[in-house]
Amino acid sequence: MKISNEMSRKQFAAAVVSQLEKHGISCVLVGGACVSIYTGEKLEQFLAQYRNLRK
Repeated sequence: MKISNEMSRKQFAAAVVSQLEKHGISCVLVGGACVSIYTGEKLEQFLAQYRNLRK
């Protein structure tokens, strides 16, 4: 999936995770961006943070 300005926050987050996984990095979206997606953008946060799942 190509990242573009027209993507929703949810699509952007999925695209970033997908690209990182292609390079062997397993991660999840955390923090305020999760709240924005979960609430249907009722609580809007602009910071997308990812947590590496590698120990």
